[in-house]
Amino acid sequence: MMPVCLSTAVDIARLVPPGGLARLGLVALVAATILVLTLPRVRRRWAIWPLAFLLAAPLPTAVALPMADPFAGAMAAATTRFLLVGSLFQSILLVVLVSAWERVGRPLPRIFLDVLLWLVVGGALVSTLYEAGVRPESLFTGSAVVTAVLGFALRDTLGNVFAGLAIHAEYPFEVGDWIQYDANPAHVGKVVEINWRATKVITLDEAYVIIPNGQLAQASIRNFTKPEPWSRRSLFVVTPYGVPPQRVQAIIL
Repeated sequence: MMPVCLSTAVDIARLVPPGGLARLGLVALVAATILVLTLPRVRRRWAIWPLAFLLAAPLPTAVALPMADPFAGAMAAATTRFLLVGSLFQSILLVVLVSAWERVGRPLPRIFLDVLLWLVVGGALVSTLYEAGVRPESLFTGSAVVTAVLGFALRDTLGNVFAGLAIHAEYPFEVGDWIQYDANPAHVGKVVEINWRATKVITLDEAYVIIPNGQLAQASIRNFTKPEPWSRRSLFVVTPYGVPPQRVQAIIL
C-alpha cells in the first residue's frame, strides 16, 4: 500500500508548477474548509493536523524573505510546498475516510487513521524531495547497519503496532466491550481505548490498566459483550449452614 501512496504523491506534486505555491495553498485551504464542515462533531480533533500544516506553511517564506538568500528562499519554498501538500493530502484522506465512509459504514479505528496519515505525510515529503531534485532513495544508501540497529531497538514497539493492526482487523473486541484479558478470572475490565501501542482497560475495581497490544495478541481473550451484551458471572458466597438459602438469595439480590 505504501508504494501506491508515494507514487500518487509524486504524480500530484509534478502537476503543481514551481511558481504555483499560491494556487496550491488555495486548494489546500478549500480542502481543509470542506474537512472542517463535513467532519462529525466527535471527530473534529482530526482536523488539527491538516490545519496546523496549513497555518504553518507561510512561516518558512516569512523567515527567509528578509535574508535575500537564494538558498534560503529555495529551502523555504520546498518546506512550504511540503506543508501545503501534507495538509491537502491529509484533508482529502480524512474527508474520504471519516466524513464520507463513516456515514455509511463502520467507524475506522484510530490506529488505521494514524498509520494512513503518517503514510500521507511521508508521501508529501517524498514528493517535495523529488520536486527539489533530491532522490529519496539516495538518502538510504549504505544505511543497512543503521536500519538493523533501529529495527532491533524498536522490535517491541513495532510488534505492538502490528499486533494493534491485527486486533483491529479481527475485531475480537472494541471500545466499550467487557473482556477478560488473561487467564486470571479477576482480570476483567471495560475497554476504553485502543491505540497503536496498547489497549487501555478500566477494571471492576476502577483501576486503569494499560496492556501492550503484543501481550493481548498472544493471550486468550474472553469477550463478555459479544455476541450478546448479556453475560453470566458466578458469585460464590460462604454462609453458616443454619442460614436458609432463600435468605441468602434475598440479601444478595
